[in-house]
Amino acid sequence: MALGALLIKPAYKALSDEDITKEIAMNPYLQYFLGLHEYRYECPFDPGMMTRFRQRITPEMLAWVNDQIIGRKAEQGRNDDDDNSGPGSQAE
Repeated sequence: MALGALLIKPAYKALSDEDITKEIAMNPYLQYFLGLHEYRYECPFDPGMMTRFRQRITPEMLAWVNDQIIGRKAEQGRNDDDDNSGPGSQAE
């Protein structure tokens, strides 16, 4: 849920943490994105938790997750061995 909230935040750049939590409370699509299975009339966390989420999940972690979601490999740390170890590679 913390990761989802931090991924939502850039889409609403001009909104404060409090406004983001209000948006989550009003939007069933955002709630589903966060992993909730049914609509709730309130946000599942308070605005102060956004600060804690940012302290625990760094921008580098978010970038890595984003790269994984869209199927890119980060250029840092990529080597030839990684090309043969992904899903669908055949072991000898």
